[in-house]
Amino acid sequence: MNVKILALSFILVFLSMFLSGCEEDEHPDGLVGEESDFYGTWLQKDNVGGFGIGDTHKFNSDKTYEVYWSHGGAIHHYGTWDKSVNSTNLYQILIITMGEKGTVYYYDFFDKYTTLRLNEENSDDYIYYYKQ
Repeated sequence: MNVKILALSFILVFLSMFLSGCEEDEHPDGLVGEESDFYGTWLQKDNVGGFGIGDTHKFNSDKTYEVYWSHGGAIHHYGTWDKSVNSTNLYQILIITMGEKGTVYYYDFFDKYTTLRLNEENSDDYIYYYKQ
């Protein structure tokens, strides 16, 4: 009888660890960082996903934002950016505004703030950038 209880307890602990691990993959789990960690030029990794308007993104300290193709260098789009907190789930967010449209991204940093991961709100896709 004790063996059955022990086995059942082990299975329950294992399942709870497994399911909690799945939840972590769905939400940002890297470093949050400061505004200054965004400053600089970021190149999209592997050209997978992304904005389709450029693979290079520059976050300036005055909160302006530039997008261009790394092989061309000419700026294609200007905008602004702001680091904030989502009031619903309290995750850190990045709001990028170009023209009249603001887009919300969940973000986190990895590799000592040299890799930036963005996940557009209501999307399952992640886009990775590395600092230049």
